[in-house]
This record gives sequence, structure tokens and C-alpha cells, in this order.
Amino acid sequence: MYAADKTVRSELNCHSFQCNFLIRVNCNVPVSYHVTRLYDGRSFAARFVECTQEGAIAYAALVGYQRLEDHSIEHQSSMPVVPPPNECEIIDASGFSLHAALPRHSRPSYGEYIQKHRQHIVHAHEVVSQVQLVFCTYAQKLKKNYKAILF
Repeated sequence: MYAADKTVRSELNCHSFQCNFLIRVNCNVPVSYHVTRLYDGRSFAARFVECTQEGAIAYAALVGYQRLEDHSIEHQSSMPVVPPPNECEIIDASGFSLHAALPRHSRPSYGEYIQKHRQHIVHAHEVVSQVQLVFCTYAQKLKKNYKAILF
């Protein structure tokens, strides 16, 4: 971002920054930054930054700039009034939002979940089904024809 900042007027401020680290770099080898001017306007500017090391692109960034103006349109809604984090419930009304975000090894089983939240459940029953893994393979020269192998 520093390299891109050096190519825009001082009254423009960064309002958008997207970057990707593409490969690992060697800290003992120098890197070079190349900034491409994508757009220069009165109120906006855009830059594309490439960081290369030994001829390979290691990092790429797209940086957007905007001049701050008093009459600028704001699209952000006001922050709602919420309790502090230590007073919030762990699970929302549906009970599944944070459950899915937990790592698999720390998720409770659905049986444990049903027992714990039985008073909120209208109807629940166990469904037994047979799971069958299917792998599709194909010959290298016959890519249109494939066969399924059942395990």
C-alpha cells in the first residue's frame, strides 16, 4: 500500500484494499514493487500493485482511493445497540448458527443438542440411512466416459 500511496495525490485516502499472497517469499532475497495506474479522476483513483521476487509474482493488491468530501453519500447503517460480548447468548434462537462455526472436534453431537434443547423442539425423530461413498474415475484419453466405483 505504501508503494501505491506514493503514486496518488495527497488529498486522496485509501478506502478499499484487496490483496493476495500468491507464493512464499525468501526474506534474504530482495523484492520489487510495480504499481500500475488503473484510474485517475478528480475524486477517485485506483492502483494495481505487484510484488515480485526472482521474476515470480509473490503478492498482488488492488488499492482504491477517494477524496473525502462533505457531500459524500454514506451507505453504512448506524450500529445497533447491543449488549457487551460477555452478556450475549452463545446460540441464537434457531440454535444452529454458532454450532456450524465450531470446529468438528468440539461440536456437540445432535443427540446431545436435542437433549439439551428438547423444550424448544416441536418434533424430532431419528432417521437411519445407509451412507454410500461414490468415487468417479475416468481414463485420461476418454474424458467423456467415466464409471462410478462404489465402496
